[in-house]
This record gives sequence, C-alpha cells and structure tokens, in this order.
Amino acid sequence: MKHAKIILLAGFLLLLTAPVYGDPEWATFEIKVDGSLDAEPGDIVPVPIYLTRCDHDFGGFDLLLRFDPAVLSVDDVEQGQVLIDCGWEYFEYRRDDGPGLVRIIAIADTDIDPGEPVCYSGTGIIVVVHFAVDPGAVSRGFEPIEFLWNDCADNAFSSIANDTIFISDDVIDWHGSVVTGQPETGGALPDCMPGPPETIVARWIELTHGGITVSVPPPPDGCDPDGDGEAWTMADMIFLINYVFLGGPAPGPVELGDCDCNGVVNAFDISRSLCYMYRGCDDPCPGR
Repeated sequence: MKHAKIILLAGFLLLLTAPVYGDPEWATFEIKVDGSLDAEPGDIVPVPIYLTRCDHDFGGFDLLLRFDPAVLSVDDVEQGQVLIDCGWEYFEYRRDDGPGLVRIIAIADTDIDPGEPVCYSGTGIIVVVHFAVDPGAVSRGFEPIEFLWNDCADNAFSSIANDTIFISDDVIDWHGSVVTGQPETGGALPDCMPGPPETIVARWIELTHGGITVSVPPPPDGCDPDGDGEAWTMADMIFLINYVFLGGPAPGPVELGDCDCNGVVNAFDISRSLCYMYRGCDDPCPGR
C-alpha cells in the first residue's frame, strides 16, 4: 500500500503537463550526463549525471535516458551524493519503457516517511547509472547516452510545492552543439506550454547528452579465443572446438578467435592453429 501511494504521488508530481507564465530566466538548472568515460567490452561503467547549476529549490525529478541496447545495458542505478546528503526519501529506476531506455524518478518528501529532507538544492552528482558493456561488442567508438522526450513530463523537475514543473530549455549534444528542437532528443515540444492555470511550466533546464567511448583492446600476439591473455594454448583450442562445433560461447570479441586472420571463425582456425602449435607449421597469421 505504501509503495502504491508513493507511485501515485510520483505520477501526480511529475506527469503534470502545463504552464507558463513569465518563464523568468534568472533561475536555471543545468544537467549533464558524463561523456568523458572510456570502457572495454565486459566492463561495468558508472556514469554520473551531474547537476552543474541549481538556482532554485526542487522537490522531484523524472529523467528518461536512451542508449544502444546492442552495446550497453543498465546494471544498476544509484542516488548521487546530492540526494544522499539531502536525505531524499524516494528513488527508483525502471526499465519498462522499452529496450535501450531507463527512467529515473526521485522525490524529496513523500509525506509518508517520518522526517523531512534537509535540503532541496545543490550541485554535484544526482544519479549514477552503472552501464554494462556487452562482452561481444566490437570497436564502436562513442556510444551516446541521451535524454529522450516522449511527453512533456520527461526530463522534468518539480517545485517543492508541486505547483511548478521545470522543463527543458536548451539541449546540448556531447560535442557541445545545440540540438534543441530535434525529434525525440532535442527537448520538450513547444506545445508543452502553456497549460492549466493552476500549474506553472517553466523552461529553466539546460540538458547535455553524454556517453561512453567503447574500444576493443588490440588482440595479443597470437590466437587467444578464451581471452585469458595467453595465446596459442590448448585451452584456446578447446574453447574454439566448443564454439565452432558444440554451440558454446563465442570469443569476446570474436576477432580473438580468428586465428588465421581470414575474417571468420571456423574449423580452419582450429586445424591451422594445431598444426602451428604441434607440427611446426607456419604461423597462420604471420602479419598479426
């Protein structure tokens, strides 16, 4: 019952669409997804979301992020130090919006738990999203993690009194270019304002997309399909036999099992490698 009341409260606070009268420019929030992190396949990468400017108290937020599910997946989401220090009462994340999406909701004061938060503003990390990089990912370069808008309440803040919803003003990509107005990732639509007179909607938030640079480390000087750092071992051959003939796990990345460097992993990699290892045959990939 308690959880249901919290969910209803979250919906009331953050699914309001409405506003605007005046839209004063002196009060601004700036939110940024870190875009400076590097990772390799199989890594778990904590990606912070920063509140770098906070000119006004706020009582809750609803963030929606998009990423490529073929490369990244959400392992966990945690409160950032700003929320922890302020003692915010409610925090959750959801992955039911669809593949490659994660929604993050936080509310300062639920009126259910005893006590009150000690603060409603501050700069620093508000959320940390732990992304898992697919072990089989090939070299992909920069993988964007973007704010996504499906409706007016996405990526919005609410005031403490719940009478104002703060929505996007400008949106910046990871290169520093303004992308405001682009479909889906360029901010709340113009028709999000105005709204019902009992609620104010203010375009006070600047958001910056981020991401992770994913790169595959260079392969060892030889054949290492099991990825243990030691090339041309019997364990590598057993791994390849299991993969090629028995449907076992693939080398991660697949290139580590391409022992003869012909672009595919098949039985020839096994036979040529065994010949090289035990019968003195030529290196199947001499230019590696």
